[in-house]
Amino acid sequence: MTSRAPLHPQTPPCSVLLLAFALAACESKQGELSLEPASLDFGEVDFQQDMPDQGYSATTITLRNLGVHPLTLSIPDFDFQRMCLEGFVEDDLPLQLPNLESSAYYLLTLGVCDYEPGERDSLIEGEVVFQTDGVQPRVELPYRFTPVRNIGD
Repeated sequence: MTSRAPLHPQTPPCSVLLLAFALAACESKQGELSLEPASLDFGEVDFQQDMPDQGYSATTITLRNLGVHPLTLSIPDFDFQRMCLEGFVEDDLPLQLPNLESSAYYLLTLGVCDYEPGERDSLIEGEVVFQTDGVQPRVELPYRFTPVRNIGD
C-alpha cells in the first residue's frame, strides 16, 4: 500500500505573496516629477553689468515625468523680485505649467534678476516650489546666490 499526501490545495510560499503585494504597491497611478538639476547654486552674481534678457546666470531646468501616468504641474508662488522665470510674469501667478505625459519633459529657464536693499554681498537662499498631482505633491528646487558689484579700476 502506498501512502499519499493529503489532498489540500497548495498555498504559495510567503515570499511569493509578499513580492506580488510589493509589485502591486509599486505600480502607482500617479506621475513622478524629477528635476535636473536638483538644486541651483549661482555663486557670486555680478550686478555691475547690464542684466541679460533671461536674468543673470540663467540656467535651464528639466522637469521630467518619471511615472507611467500623466502629471499636472503648477508653481503656486514665485519670487519675481529676485528671480526671473522665462515666459512668465508676476501677474500669471499661480503659474500653470503644461501637463506631462509619461517620460515627457518641460524646460524652464531660471535666472537671477535682482536683490533687495541690504542684501548685497550676502548669501540669498530660496526655493521654487512645484505642486503636482503625482507621487510627491510638493517638489522643491532650492537656489542660492550672492549679489555683488565688481567695479573695475
